[in-house]
Amino acid sequence: DAGRVVKAIQNYVDGNPATGGADEDVTVEMAYNADGQLSTLTAKNPTTGDQTTTYVYGTTLTDSEIATSTLKRAEIYPDSDDTTALGDGADSTYDRIEFKYDRQQRVTEVKDQQETVHAFDFDALGRPTQDRVTALGSGVDGAVRRIATEYDVLGRKSRITSYDNPTVESGSIVNDLAFVYDDFGQLVTEYQEHGGAVNTGTSLKVQYAYADGSSNTIRLTKMTYPDGRELNYNYGSSGSTDDALSRVASLIDDDGSTHLVDYSYLGHNTFVQTDYPEPDLRYDLAMGAGDDPYDGFDRFGRVVDSRWYDYGSSADVDRILYGYDRVGNRTYREQTCDANSYHDEVYGYDGVNRLTDFDRGTINGGKDAISTLKCAQEWSLDPTGNWSGFKEDDDGDSSWGLEQTRTSNAVNEIMDISETSGPAWITPVYNRAGNMTTIPKPADATSSLDATYDAWNRLVKLEEGEDTVSEYVYDGAKRRVVKKTYSGHTLDETRHFYHTDPRKWQVIEERRESGGTISSNPDRQFTWGLRYIDDFVLRDRDTDSNGSLDERLYALQDANWNVTALADTSGDVQERYAYSTYGTPNVLTPTFTTRASSSFDIEVLYAGYRYEQATALYHIRHRVYQSELGCWLQRDPLEYEVGLNLYCYVRNMPPSRLDPTGLQAVSATSFAYPTDPNAAAMKAWGFQFQWWIGFNAAADGKFYYQKIHSQVSLLDVNRRVLHWAKSDVVDIAQMWGGDAGGGFTDTQSNDSNFGPFVKNHVSANPKVCHVRFRRNATMRIVDSITVDPVGPAGPRAYNPGNPVNDPQGMVHLHYWDSDGLDSKSSNVNGAEGPQLFEAITSPGANQFYRLSWADKVDSTVQRPWRINPLGNIKLIKTGTLRFAFPDKGRLNPTVAGGIDRTYGPITVGLWQQ
Repeated sequence: DAGRVVKAIQNYVDGNPATGGADEDVTVEMAYNADGQLSTLTAKNPTTGDQTTTYVYGTTLTDSEIATSTLKRAEIYPDSDDTTALGDGADSTYDRIEFKYDRQQRVTEVKDQQETVHAFDFDALGRPTQDRVTALGSGVDGAVRRIATEYDVLGRKSRITSYDNPTVESGSIVNDLAFVYDDFGQLVTEYQEHGGAVNTGTSLKVQYAYADGSSNTIRLTKMTYPDGRELNYNYGSSGSTDDALSRVASLIDDDGSTHLVDYSYLGHNTFVQTDYPEPDLRYDLAMGAGDDPYDGFDRFGRVVDSRWYDYGSSADVDRILYGYDRVGNRTYREQTCDANSYHDEVYGYDGVNRLTDFDRGTINGGKDAISTLKCAQEWSLDPTGNWSGFKEDDDGDSSWGLEQTRTSNAVNEIMDISETSGPAWITPVYNRAGNMTTIPKPADATSSLDATYDAWNRLVKLEEGEDTVSEYVYDGAKRRVVKKTYSGHTLDETRHFYHTDPRKWQVIEERRESGGTISSNPDRQFTWGLRYIDDFVLRDRDTDSNGSLDERLYALQDANWNVTALADTSGDVQERYAYSTYGTPNVLTPTFTTRASSSFDIEVLYAGYRYEQATALYHIRHRVYQSELGCWLQRDPLEYEVGLNLYCYVRNMPPSRLDPTGLQAVSATSFAYPTDPNAAAMKAWGFQFQWWIGFNAAADGKFYYQKIHSQVSLLDVNRRVLHWAKSDVVDIAQMWGGDAGGGFTDTQSNDSNFGPFVKNHVSANPKVCHVRFRRNATMRIVDSITVDPVGPAGPRAYNPGNPVNDPQGMVHLHYWDSDGLDSKSSNVNGAEGPQLFEAITSPGANQFYRLSWADKVDSTVQRPWRINPLGNIKLIKTGTLRFAFPDKGRLNPTVAGGIDRTYGPITVGLWQQ
């Protein structure tokens, strides 16, 4: 018994998933090979049949440059009976991904289910430089065949270029990105060229300016749009709390005086008031009085009163009340500004917290039912989250106008949609890579759109019959940069999109193209706030095509970041929006009556996602979403990292979950979603990462810290972002590369000898190397990271018996187990679970504190700790925190750089600088 998880069961009843309801005994089984690697992953689903994904290990010198039993050779998906010898199997269904490796164990080639082949090249430092599509599968668009990446002398990405030819130094440039950094390594200019190579004299660019460091800060001060408009980041008056904590107090427009948005905070980075001074509108979570004015959220940090009001007239403009059950599911949504009370909602869930019922109308006094029904929906779900049944009453007459039965296959693709009542919907069709190629139109599901994808599974073309509807072009950072729309057989419009940097991926400017020339004036510009990645503040638009942005509309968003209303600069609501729970929009007048279509062609709607009016599809960064089907068009690029249904939208929990990246669901119930413009870029949509990595060195009783960083996301050899779940145990298995003098070359390591190994790394120069993490006995390799020495003598150590102060003044928190965190109060109680904090050092006082299991620590900053659904601890921000110890009094440590998140429970701890 190796202590590995072999079976996980949700909502346990009798352990048999074949009996009882689809939400009972939801079971996943794991099997391992002799090397301890995951060999099969099986989701038990009596409806579709067991869904077994098989992992084949072992390379030879025939297929790779290294022969080993430990490297993954293939992934075989559940709808295929391909053998581990990689035969096609009796069903001739080719649903597998194959890998090849070089001698450094880097993936050099991937062949997908369509037999599209990606070949990867690396430079002398092991950094990826080319992603070449050497073979194109049937039906795959080939406009882009290669994406090249260049680096500057400090190892930062300096250029990302898309080519139409897979051969290096051949073909033409499709589009190009160039990045320029300041002396502190901060991005100052991003050139975005949509046709050909970047020309620094003519290519449009987005620019950033920062404080120069003379006042001990290098914080962001300004962003410049491609047309030269400046958005200023103001930190309040000199010496103010905002200034001292580098909290953005205001976003100020190009004129230097118009405040677009002002912020008020609780603690360092929890937004409680968002003020639009121009229209006199304010979003307020701090409306109460006395010692606790924060009555917009409850004791668990969940929004209960989402209020936008006109503080000139003290009238509510948009106000929504929320309720929750004991596990945090939203149970109701009450819209108080609708005079007829027809837009209240009540939700019901199954035993694994998936949405099963939705009613809209007038809520009753108990907040648990709709007394006057206006519409309703109901879902039947199988164990992996497929909609096996769907019912809809769209007029509130208490009869189902639409009753569907849906059939899904072993990879959760919809294979049939049949109806007992209502219109006959088109059944989706998928290609072998799992992309939906026949899409029921969201606006009329009895007809369809035909979709074409490229080698990176990006949607590039939509057709209806023989007519092209739209075409899309993407840059090398995966952002959609060009959209062409057609009317019949004729090109109607070409629109170009310009973005913030790839870690945020926000559209800030749109321009039209005419006669092959991009307009010198923007057609639309967008301002994004700081509370969340899709915090939509306003849009400026040129309504008469005269080159002037003559219309400004401010966006009001609810606690799920749905745009619920648009207001003009006088604060008057111009249009409202309501949504089905899965996101289909309904346009309303300011008085909540139905409007046939939007009067403003708004692009940002449900959950702050990018909506396309012509196709009614949502383009959400990495993927495209169809709200009527309630699923994605493509499989999740993270594969099974975040769930076993690769098409499922937010785990069927839309009232309380979001997915801003198209990669994984995040909670929508917290009242704070900081996107600090000065924080290091440790985001799921990341661009540059840094961590402190702690090594538990049992050999000498010390704990060592080393800084590592990666210029892109923390990826495994299959180019997938690595995540650690709550139940994972992670340690370092191997680190290699660099040079022998640095101690890294082919050095094996484990917990008992890692301390001396790291201690020997005393070089003052960074080492580019590879790290192999072991997660629950499964090896995960991280490519081409850099390990830096921390001080002049390499990594520092401190011994509980003889503590030393951190020379850089940073608080170190060693998280043993996130279960030790009581997320239901403001207390951290080690008695509730394994030890939470290993050590806290107090800069300047040279003190070392070790928390025992009996210690309770209170923070004066209300609930600064967070646990997301994956179980990682988040949001320990720069500034002074106050902890109360039962026997030591108060301690005020300073967090110098902030900690964005850490994954636990972990043996190797990750901290962000």
